[in-house]
Amino acid sequence: MSKAMATRVSQKQLAYLAYWQHPDNGGHEFPRGAVIPEDISIKPASWALPSRSDRAVTAVMLVAVGVILWLNQ
Repeated sequence: MSKAMATRVSQKQLAYLAYWQHPDNGGHEFPRGAVIPEDISIKPASWALPSRSDRAVTAVMLVAVGVILWLNQ
């Protein structure tokens, strides 16, 4: 078994963490082992939109609920 070794962090990565962890910018918390970019314009991964399949399943389920509610009027 080998232990994961920490890597050095750059000043730009520290600035990224400080920017996105600030409450005015969302107060984001980064999980252990997260890859920290150096460009502040790159939003944290947890802010990504759901995948197309997730959105399609959600749409189908909303239509199904709507049809069920419409039929039970």
